[in-house]
Amino acid sequence: MSLKPEANQRPLRRQELLPRSFHPWKVALGLTLLVLAIIEIQFAEQSFDFFYTNLRDHFSFLDDYFATTRQIGSTFGIGLTIIVWLFCTRARHTLVPFGIAILISATLVTAMKEVTGRSRPPYGVRMNMHSPEMQEVWQYLEENPNPVLKPERGDYWLWFSPHRPHFRGDYASFPSGHATSAVIIAVYLSLIAPRARWLWWILAVGTIVSRVRFLRHHPGDVLFGAGLGLLTVYWVFAAQWPTQLGHWAATKLEKLLRTPDPTLPAEEYDRLYGRAVEEEGSGPAGAEGDPQSPS
Repeated sequence: MSLKPEANQRPLRRQELLPRSFHPWKVALGLTLLVLAIIEIQFAEQSFDFFYTNLRDHFSFLDDYFATTRQIGSTFGIGLTIIVWLFCTRARHTLVPFGIAILISATLVTAMKEVTGRSRPPYGVRMNMHSPEMQEVWQYLEENPNPVLKPERGDYWLWFSPHRPHFRGDYASFPSGHATSAVIIAVYLSLIAPRARWLWWILAVGTIVSRVRFLRHHPGDVLFGAGLGLLTVYWVFAAQWPTQLGHWAATKLEKLLRTPDPTLPAEEYDRLYGRAVEEEGSGPAGAEGDPQSPS
């Protein structure tokens, strides 16, 4: 019986973490969040006051938790990529699909932010007449003869209005990029470290809720961002081409950096890296004895 792997047998390091089936319930969950976000927008001022006031007055004991998780987003993915490459070698090939999901979501979020131009809460529904944000609004009104803002509370969507401030974060509230990235990271970490799945989702929820608690987003922003993140990551992780690209990139980088997976079988290691596996007292692997050795 031959011990050689069959032609279609995958190396041990290429365990099938991906692709994952894009089940209907995953689509339904993402779409449900998008619909809830659109409904919430119709009651933006009332819903924001309700959620923000309750978080501030009745859940203030969670502020440290929110402060810890508030910045988990796309930049966190850089550190995560390094950790996975160094300490989770069996999942190296999943870094490409993960990066593709982050890139697609970031592109969509940035485009929607610039198109909608929604004011963040301190410049809209939570405008305070004595706040620094209000002073910025007054300055903007003085510099623009045809203003699209008003010195009063309101849910402002600037869209393509003349004289609107473009590429300014104060008017880029919808949707929440942090919520999108947090969901993608939670799904990815649940894939490569499923035993701690509960921890990854606790961190993701903390990121999402903290964006409302610290006046960075409306509830509809984070709901839409979370739904967009779910649809994006599940779609990318269900496709074949990101995983195939990940296998190719991981092999090339491992060969370049000389950091192969230690679980790689000897035959596959030799094939990929061109190194002979030496056995004690027998020269290169596969040699059937040495004709010059004394009998």
